[in-house]
Amino acid sequence: MSRLLTPQLADRSFRLDHLLRNTSFHPIFDEAVMKTPPAIFDFTRHNESVTGLVKAGGEHFQEVIDQIMKEQGATWGIGQYLERRDGVLSGTYIDQAKRYYHLGVDIAFPKNTPLYAPLDGEIYKTGYAEEWGDYGNYLSTKHELDGIEFYLFYGHLKAESFKAGGLIKKGEKLAEIGDFEENGQWFHHTHLQVCLLPWESGTPDGYCSEENLDQYRLLNPNPLLIIRDYLPSTLPAN
Repeated sequence: MSRLLTPQLADRSFRLDHLLRNTSFHPIFDEAVMKTPPAIFDFTRHNESVTGLVKAGGEHFQEVIDQIMKEQGATWGIGQYLERRDGVLSGTYIDQAKRYYHLGVDIAFPKNTPLYAPLDGEIYKTGYAEEWGDYGNYLSTKHELDGIEFYLFYGHLKAESFKAGGLIKKGEKLAEIGDFEENGQWFHHTHLQVCLLPWESGTPDGYCSEENLDQYRLLNPNPLLIIRDYLPSTLPAN
């Protein structure tokens, strides 16, 4: 879906970016594990070894991810923000729409791993996106920092692992990582996205086209800021 970035929204985006950089968040996953170095995945179009992995299905995708994590000696992993992913998305509906730029961050943990609320808020929206390569079970939460409202979006979750509505507290369990048949046939992870605006129908655009990149990167600030305390120096939350 297309959105026009107004000067007012741009101002809110810059203010939210500042707030995210200066807010203390509860770790989204187990802190002891997150303190160990994550694997850094390369899903860019330059990495031919990942071409067609979404279309191939979650089980094969997971085998590739497990091998990468083994090679890097990691127990969790990061798929990067604003990464261009032509190859890995080949043959999917996202590829057909030529929306290659990743507006969230993928945080890889084993299936059934619980994830926790990074700050107080409320459940805004839950649902299921059934398209192959889509989010599967998803959850959106609404938050406010210094008068700026924003939303966090989590995809690829386990069915019935999260509540449908109500308030949430910082550190409260939100959901669990889903398996292939319920996560859109991706590897085991959650897609975390910061959204300046709510999407009243459907789910957020997790990817955008090159022509919309400048406005969408402001409408979706860097989610690495929320887990910045656990990132290696090679992956700064700029």
